[in-house]
Amino acid sequence: MVDIQRIIRIYQTMMRNDKQAQSLAEAARDMKSAEKYAERAGDNMMRAIKNSVELSGMSEEEAKPIVTALLNKVHNDAVRIAQRAQRNINKRAGNELGTLAAEFDKQLAETIAEDVAGKELADGYIRNRIIHSARKAVDDTIAANAHAHEDMGLVVHITRTYDDVGLHDGKDQCEWCLERCGEWDNYEDAYNAGAFERHPGCGCIIDYHVGKTHTWANGSGGWNAF
Repeated sequence: MVDIQRIIRIYQTMMRNDKQAQSLAEAARDMKSAEKYAERAGDNMMRAIKNSVELSGMSEEEAKPIVTALLNKVHNDAVRIAQRAQRNINKRAGNELGTLAAEFDKQLAETIAEDVAGKELADGYIRNRIIHSARKAVDDTIAANAHAHEDMGLVVHITRTYDDVGLHDGKDQCEWCLERCGEWDNYEDAYNAGAFERHPGCGCIIDYHVGKTHTWANGSGGWNAF
């Protein structure tokens, strides 16, 4: 019988020893930090699984509770850092609003289990599926907070930047992602443009700021939420 808690402990040890993950968690300045943290969490969970259990020898029904529990742990960690980043974003915008958290997508976790159970798959394929789940936790947290802030009458600013590192072995650009990149000052426009959508292996960075007015930083061309 697979000891799920043992795998989680291995993962937690890896996260504690991961200097990049710890640095991202401590700073958590913006959602870009949370996205990168989610990727590190997915990578470490992939390593913990690989060192502990052989999914290729399992049926879908055997794999579902294991994969669901492990992805739920990664989800919770990613959301924790995303909420920390959101608090910092709110603070810079001069508000002390609470933060919303994404709900765990159990159906996605079960779909991932179905995809990998009983199959001899490349590590990269499984890694992409795990990181997809982790990054979705951050994406959904961004979407929930942006939607709520706009409903409160605050100005929102959402960006999606293309990053294809590791995608298609670097051979081709992903037109699907490029169509969903851009920047928006309206939650509905961003949602309708597919800004919060992601496919396995997607490296796009979604970032978010909130404020009462638009203030362009002198010389930097960046958007500040104050």
